[in-house]
Amino acid sequence: MMKSRYSDWTASEWISMWQDHMRNVLTDMMDNVRSDIAHGYEPWGYSVRQSMAEIAEFTAKWERKITELARLDTDAKGRKCFEWLKESGAIE
Repeated sequence: MMKSRYSDWTASEWISMWQDHMRNVLTDMMDNVRSDIAHGYEPWGYSVRQSMAEIAEFTAKWERKITELARLDTDAKGRKCFEWLKESGAIE
């Protein structure tokens, strides 16, 4: 994987990539829970409840980040999304 630089994309594109990344992570988490239930896990068992708690925590973290972005101008939003993508390992 090639190392990404902020200048590779526009601020709006970084924001969009970060949002897509977050949606994909949440979708994967939810798909995993559905799969567990489909394969015999108890819907109210510890494993499923733990996964649901992780989904709630992830969603709350995402909402806090969106609130943080709301205070910034477009370029600063793009830079912040770029940083978050790097931190998450979504980009190099």
